[in-house]
Amino acid sequence: MRTVNARRNLFLDYNRVFPKGEHMPDEIWTPEEVAAYLRLPSVETLYQWRTRSTGPKAARVGRHLRYRRSDVERWLDARSAEPTS
Repeated sequence: MRTVNARRNLFLDYNRVFPKGEHMPDEIWTPEEVAAYLRLPSVETLYQWRTRSTGPKAARVGRHLRYRRSDVERWLDARSAEPTS
C-alpha cells in the first residue's frame, strides 16, 4: 500500500510541474507493472520474451529493467489482430 501512495503522490507532483496541456514525461514501468498491464501469468513470461527479442522494448537503468508505457502500448498495438474482410 505504501508504494501505491508514493506513486499517487509522484503523479500529483507531475501535475504541479506539468499543468494541464503541457508535455508530461512518458511513464516508466517496472517489469511487474508491465506484466500486470498485459495480464501475463507471471513476470517470467516477460523475461522470456525479452531473451527471444519478441517482447516490448526495455532499457536497463543500472541493474534494473524498465519499460516506457508508450513502447509497451506501441508493441501491443503492433500485435493487434487486423480485421479480416
